Amino acid sequence: MTTPPGPPATGLWAAMRATERTVAALGTVAIIVCVLWGVVTRYISHMPSSWTSEVAAIAFCWSCLFGGALLYDTDGHPRMFSPLDIKNRTLRRWFLAGGGLIEAVVLAMVAAYSIKQIYVNFDNPTSILRISVGVFYLPLAWFGLASLARLMHGIKKWT
Repeated sequence: MTTPPGPPATGLWAAMRATERTVAALGTVAIIVCVLWGVVTRYISHMPSSWTSEVAAIAFCWSCLFGGALLYDTDGHPRMFSPLDIKNRTLRRWFLAGGGLIEAVVLAMVAAYSIKQIYVNFDNPTSILRISVGVFYLPLAWFGLASLARLMHGIKKWT
């Protein structure tokens, strides 16, 4: 397996990638298990399990956002064009700096607002499991902060 582009695969960056891979994989497994258990309890035992959809929704949220953070600084996402393909160095720098500034502002806002929502919803329980609704905003905060860190680390490639 080759090392993906972006920050070096040592220290904190390696720990971040390992955490994101683990959470994304466990989330996917949890979704499959919950859906299968929901089918079994509904159609075989005729006593539907009430918690499966809530756990699957939480696992989906965590899996998608941790997986998205993992793919953030790779070419694993669609785009219309890459400013890196612009031949004129000055124009390329302007596009990269402008786009990077917009990305940084959006990621910082995502992180800030998701942290705010974790705080606001800390005492707001989910309907079935009665755990904090903040559980849905925690992976969004991770995505914002981890992606912003990767963006800032990659600034040197903007030249």
